[in-house]
Amino acid sequence: MLARLAELDATDLAVAGAVTRSMGLTGPEGHRLRHGLVGAALGVVQSSHQRRDLHLRAARMLRDAGAPSDRIAAHLLTAGGAAPAWTVEALRDAAGTAVRRGESWTAVRYLRHALLAGPDEPGRAAVLLDLAGLERSRDTGLALRRIVQAVPLLGSLRERAAALCRVTPLALEGAAPPVIALLRGVAEELGRYGGTGDTETRELALRVEARLHYVDKHTRAGLSAAAARLDELEALPDGLPIRTPGERELACVLLHSAAVGGHRPASVVAAACRAVLAREPASSDHVHSTVGMLVTCLCMADAVEDLPSWLSVALEQARAERAPVVEAVLHAELAAVLVCSGRVEEAAEQVRSAVELVDELADDSLLPGTVLAPVLTAVPHGPGADRVLARYGATPSVPPGFGACLQMLRARVAAEAGDAETALEYCLDAGRRFDQAGWTATPVPWRPWAVEILAERGRRAEARALAEQELARARRWGAPAQLGRALRMLGQLGGTDRGAELLEQATIVLRTSGDRSEAERATRALTAHRAPPGPGDLPPRTGDPAGPPPRLHDTVGTPVPGHRPTSRASAALTRSEERVATRASRGLTNHEIAADLAVSVRAVEKHLTGVYRKLGVPGRAALRRLRESGSDRIA
Repeated sequence: MLARLAELDATDLAVAGAVTRSMGLTGPEGHRLRHGLVGAALGVVQSSHQRRDLHLRAARMLRDAGAPSDRIAAHLLTAGGAAPAWTVEALRDAAGTAVRRGESWTAVRYLRHALLAGPDEPGRAAVLLDLAGLERSRDTGLALRRIVQAVPLLGSLRERAAALCRVTPLALEGAAPPVIALLRGVAEELGRYGGTGDTETRELALRVEARLHYVDKHTRAGLSAAAARLDELEALPDGLPIRTPGERELACVLLHSAAVGGHRPASVVAAACRAVLAREPASSDHVHSTVGMLVTCLCMADAVEDLPSWLSVALEQARAERAPVVEAVLHAELAAVLVCSGRVEEAAEQVRSAVELVDELADDSLLPGTVLAPVLTAVPHGPGADRVLARYGATPSVPPGFGACLQMLRARVAAEAGDAETALEYCLDAGRRFDQAGWTATPVPWRPWAVEILAERGRRAEARALAEQELARARRWGAPAQLGRALRMLGQLGGTDRGAELLEQATIVLRTSGDRSEAERATRALTAHRAPPGPGDLPPRTGDPAGPPPRLHDTVGTPVPGHRPTSRASAALTRSEERVATRASRGLTNHEIAADLAVSVRAVEKHLTGVYRKLGVPGRAALRRLRESGSDRIA
């Protein structure tokens, strides 16, 4: 083959063999065909065009001889520049081989080079879709653009629908109007069931419809349409269909819309999501479909007991596949589940892993922020909140739900800086944004945060009004954790003769909850309420708003959902935690503390997490107030 490539006849080949032997380029193992001196000589005597032509001819000869695709692709990549049309299939074959070996980045290089070959429209569409399938695990925004470029090049409706089903739904958050218009156009063509009733087309129609409902979940009209569609499917003889992947995708997005829109109670949503989960294999692929929405639904419904093992399997798979986007999403999902179980320290570790992965992503979509913002409101990881706000805080237009979560992050930052009034404004604005979207049952509890800030500021009448609203909402939704928390908050606020009754109801409700920390908090509140007054204590005056304002962390609980306060009497800080806590209470940032103590910023974050947990405080502002009172000093 080398003789043919060099266009040598039999005589020339014999002479070449004699020359190689005389130069010492042969040995027991045969010819040393890529000696450094030979390569250097070729670089001098051949023009770039001659070298390119040589590699292209070598690639064609290897293809004709049935050589492995990666050997062919190596020549094509070395040739560089535009390539003949026949190279497209060779590079696609090589990419497929690389994927099977677990070398996804090599496959991406092959496919990107294939685009330079100027393939015809169907060929270009195929390469773009192959690229999107690989790149969506690293950059969902880029993958979405590849798909949008490919769809107009595809001939049939089924091909266009299948292409759009490769879109990761999370990448559609904040997508440009032309992208949404493309999705709606294909959905209208397909009709509700694909028109013909063909099984494959029907599956594609259901999956495209699911993505369309996903896009519309930030509007009241979209939530109402989803509720009506859910009514229609639940009225079928066998109930809500979830037998096929397409049916499950549609069911999950409809259930999510019904949950946040207040169209279904928690028990109904939880039962349907559990049925989907029982049929859905544990796989990282759910990140690229709407099935992942059942995680949010089950968290809201306080029914997460089956999720940790399901997500752990998916996370192991994502690690093996080296898919950073998928891994970041799974860490965030697992963190949300752990928060709902009251395991905040474990959740913080998952959030830290997700933040580190997101920091390394070049993804320019809203996906990283959409995933991180809700869970960052529930765990003590200030740097993560700062990074999300720095990355998305100046984005001119975001979906209302995501915008509300960003406001909650701003509220947290303001509260930790000691600016309670600003934190309150952010909370109330988050509520307005959720209301704008029609999310009456919000995944992030803005009212409890506002109640706690108002209570701490002594504005107990306003706090009680909001607490009454939260209790009414929690009763309609019916999830034990939210209902128990609402009962506890109102029972602790005072100004009513129902305090003991509400606290007793809270403890009863929370016995069925998976949130252990909230159950413990309610039990402590009831015990404190029943305890006889100590010497010198004044008797409580029911309904009297006068008197000193209640302490945020003692009266209503922490504004960080899922945080487990610990009795200060038993909170023994380690020496390292004490040193970090002292500096944090003085107003030093994590970076300043790290520099002062000659430790890493991560070590400071870890110690602060321990301090917050042991002292039962939500952040720096509360820590500073507690330190000023001198009640938590250790010997």
